[in-house]
Amino acid sequence: MTARSSRPTFSLVFLTWNPGEAIVGVVESVKRQTFDDYEVVVVDNDSDDGTPERIRDAYGDDDSVRLFENDENRGFSRGMNRGIGESRGRYICCYNHDTLFPPEYLQVLSERVTPDAVWTTARRNYRVDPEWTYVRLLSEFRFTVPYVVDPLSGTAEVNYVPGDGTILPREIYRDELDSEVFDSSMPTRGEDVDLSLRLAEDGVPMRAVLDTHSIHPDKDDRYEPTIENFGTLLRTIAARIAAHSNNAVPRSTVLLSAASILTQPLHVYFAPYPRSPEAFVEATTVHRGGGPHSRDEPTPVEVS
Repeated sequence: MTARSSRPTFSLVFLTWNPGEAIVGVVESVKRQTFDDYEVVVVDNDSDDGTPERIRDAYGDDDSVRLFENDENRGFSRGMNRGIGESRGRYICCYNHDTLFPPEYLQVLSERVTPDAVWTTARRNYRVDPEWTYVRLLSEFRFTVPYVVDPLSGTAEVNYVPGDGTILPREIYRDELDSEVFDSSMPTRGEDVDLSLRLAEDGVPMRAVLDTHSIHPDKDDRYEPTIENFGTLLRTIAARIAAHSNNAVPRSTVLLSAASILTQPLHVYFAPYPRSPEAFVEATTVHRGGGPHSRDEPTPVEVS
């Protein structure tokens, strides 16, 4: 691609910090898309592994890839907000620096997303299981639970959008979020829960596209019962409490988020995890085809 529209359909924003060679593979997975009305926005959080030079060397002559450098590591919220602010697309898509995509990813998005909702897609997360794709919902116990969605098609109503995978129509970014998506006062791992709660409070629908998925190759096992993972759990719960306290939710809901120090491990180790497609259909509403004329048609579950 050479000539670019001033307002592409999609802006894919990647926040980087020391990704090594992986960032080139990430951008190449975008370049292989069958839908080509997009731009790539890379915001580097002061990497010391040569990431900016690597991007310039590979894509310096490609006006579909734009690089912005922070003079310090500004963290997730500030770094991602800068990339969102620099973006020009009708839909702003937020990703970490290791996220990959199948070639039809943007084509499917172009056929599914609408400007009246904030979107995400199914995910293939190697931490959970590389064989299946998942959508996470915020449970009644205030932590997110993955559901297998491979047998399903269309779109689904959700109550949570992950920071690595949020897809924002520009109108909602401008009019509902006042041009600031992630609250920089939130601790790490609380930003996307806070965003989801704010969207729910403002009556902004959240939906997931089930017909395609992003790929998250990080293989760290955060569910193994180790001291390090317990420390991560404590920090995650603290962020979860902060996100709920920052929004207009009942005090009992905040207490449930604190109690997840017990309820989340119980669900991971002693309940079906991830949960089944049937459980997903029971927990939310799935729309065949994803269009406005098929809202009342639930997708049948056919699990082989």
